[in-house]
Amino acid sequence: SNQNNSVVVRLDIRLDENPNETIWRIRQHLNNEIKTFGGGGSCASPNDLLQWRVDLKLNATIDFVIFDRGSNGICCDNGHGNYTISAEYPDGEELLESSYYSFGKVDRKKFTL
Repeated sequence: SNQNNSVVVRLDIRLDENPNETIWRIRQHLNNEIKTFGGGGSCASPNDLLQWRVDLKLNATIDFVIFDRGSNGICCDNGHGNYTISAEYPDGEELLESSYYSFGKVDRKKFTL
């Protein structure tokens, strides 16, 4: 369902050796309406690379939050996890955010589509 007013946003995430510790949430703010989407690594194997997609509205403000219950992020104590967030536009992809560093318990990003 790719209407002109929405875009698919993709999270590519390399989990660490404790994938069940990692969850994420996306909150979409548009016209005083808030929608929340989320996922996690609970069904993943250690060091898995996951792709997670969500359909979001253009011109929305997006809050992305990733939590690690082990408080050691997804890098670098128990593996070398990282993530990128990309928008899949009809004419190509745009990298919105990336993380290749240790973030402890929580990492937050904010962007507009």
